[in-house]
Order: sequence, then C-alpha cells, then structure tokens
Amino acid sequence: MPAKSALRTSFGSAGGSDRSALLEQDLGTGTRLRCEFAMFLEKRPSTRSMDVLRIRTTAQGVANYNLLFGVSPAGSGTFREDVFLPDGGCGCPRKEANPPTFPDARWVRVTVEVSFATAAASVAYDGQVIAAGMFGGITPTSSVFVAVGSLAYDPQPSVILFDDFSCTLSP
Repeated sequence: MPAKSALRTSFGSAGGSDRSALLEQDLGTGTRLRCEFAMFLEKRPSTRSMDVLRIRTTAQGVANYNLLFGVSPAGSGTFREDVFLPDGGCGCPRKEANPPTFPDARWVRVTVEVSFATAAASVAYDGQVIAAGMFGGITPTSSVFVAVGSLAYDPQPSVILFDDFSCTLSP
C-alpha cells in the first residue's frame, strides 16, 4: 500500500499530449553523486518509456549532459545518457542500458551512483546492482542538478509514487 506522504505523479492523457513535472535541486559542484529513493510504480506507461530521475550538468564541449533513469512499457528499467553539443548536435542516447524488470505495485528502493571522473554509473534495486556501465567521462563545469518526477513521453495515463529521496554530491 502506498504511503500517504509519498509524492504522487500522474501523467498522460488520452488526447495524446505529453506531460511532465519534475522537482529539481541544484547540488553544487562535484564529481561523485549518489541518489536514493523509494519508488512505487502504480500504473506503468503503456506505449513509451517514462524517465523518473534526471541528472543534469554541463562540461567542456558539452552544452547539456543528462543521465536518465526510468521505466518502460515492456517492464524493464531504462538508464541512458543524452549529450547535447554546443553546435546543436545530440548524442541521444550516447549510451544506454536496460536494467531488468522494474516491479509493479510494490515499493522498491532505487540507488543511482555516478562517478563523472571515472565514467562509472550503476543502478540498484533494493540494494542489488542491476545495471552498471561506463557513463559520464566528463568533468562537470557547472552545478549538478538532480530532478525527480515524471518525464512522460507516453500519451496514456501512468502513475508513479516517490518517497524518502536523498542525494549527496562529493568532490
């Protein structure tokens, strides 16, 4: 049963318009990030993936760097890196991984760790690492922003709940 204090996001519409909402925080500068939160997937997106965590910064030669974690209609998680270049080009995605099934209708503790300096990132469900790879490889030249919520690309309704969210950024 979802906690009454949880942040609830409900997005999509039968009319076909994408809807998104994020709570974002500026964590300052650093090179190692760890975010943890509880997530309850009440209604999975039905046709397109939904990003639920975005890590955003800039770097030398990179206008906008995004590392995104989400869920897919097929049942898996999604973990990808989008790199927007100063000339308008986009490596979108530059790299991606598809973690195994993200469970429906139960609370799952999600941990996302990123070391920008060593280009390593991982995602864990309930303490078990389910995806790891070479992501990053940049040195942030501005603040690192972390956002939680829904970047919903699916026109059909989806519902997700979040609780107990925390992020730490270290040098």
